[in-house]
Amino acid sequence: KYINYLACGLTNFINIFQPEMLLIGGGISKEGETLLEPLRKILSVETYGAQMEAPKTKIGVCTLRNDAGTIGAANLHLLYEV
Repeated sequence: KYINYLACGLTNFINIFQPEMLLIGGGISKEGETLLEPLRKILSVETYGAQMEAPKTKIGVCTLRNDAGTIGAANLHLLYEV
C-alpha cells in the first residue's frame, strides 16, 4: 500500500515538473531495489508520455541516504561564518 501511495505522489510530481532524475533519500532509501523495482513499474505506466519515446525520469537512491541531513547541518557553519 505504501509503494502505491508513494507512486501516486511521485507520478504527480513527475507529470508536473518532468525532472530528468528523482532521488530518494532518508531512512526509506535503505530499502534499495525492494522499493525501487515496484515503484519504477508503476511509474512507467502512470506518468505522462509512458507510451511514447519521451525520455523517462530516472529513479534512484541518494548516496548519502539517511546521513544527508546530518552532513548538511554540520556544514551550515561554512555558509554562515561569523
